Amino acid sequence: MKLTFKEKKKYVLNISNKIKKCLSLLIINFNKLIVNEINFIRKILYNKDVFIYVVRNNLLKIAVVKINLFVLKKFFNKPIIILGSLYSYSYPSKIFEKYFKLYNNKFILKSIYINKKIVSYDIHKKISILYNKKKSLQYLIFYLKNISIIKILRILIIIKNRKY
Repeated sequence: MKLTFKEKKKYVLNISNKIKKCLSLLIINFNKLIVNEINFIRKILYNKDVFIYVVRNNLLKIAVVKINLFVLKKFFNKPIIILGSLYSYSYPSKIFEKYFKLYNNKFILKSIYINKKIVSYDIHKKISILYNKKKSLQYLIFYLKNISIIKILRILIIIKNRKY
């Protein structure tokens, strides 16, 4: 389906706004991709806080220039998938590690753009392990409760064993 000039302009504006606001962005090259494979991933992402775009280089270059992110421009040399999130640092990384790895050599991670910086693959791996805020707070509260209970038990044992 061909887009008219107005539709392309609207599409570029939409992409540039999302890229500007996103916390985490993965730029992925792909080879010999079947439409059903990308539709499978889109279905998975439907209710999550992650957006996915399959974009041509020219439109993406225009979107990046529009928001002054020239750093990303050098990664656009083939058709690209943009995977990003406006609310989480870790969701796009987790999804890439979980679903995109199923298709062995079809997807190549070109760049990771987190918090307005390009980061290395090692940092990407570490971020993919992180939880979202709600989950992190739940684990923190759980561990604090366990630690405090253990400390109270130790204190009670010490008090019990003391001889006056």
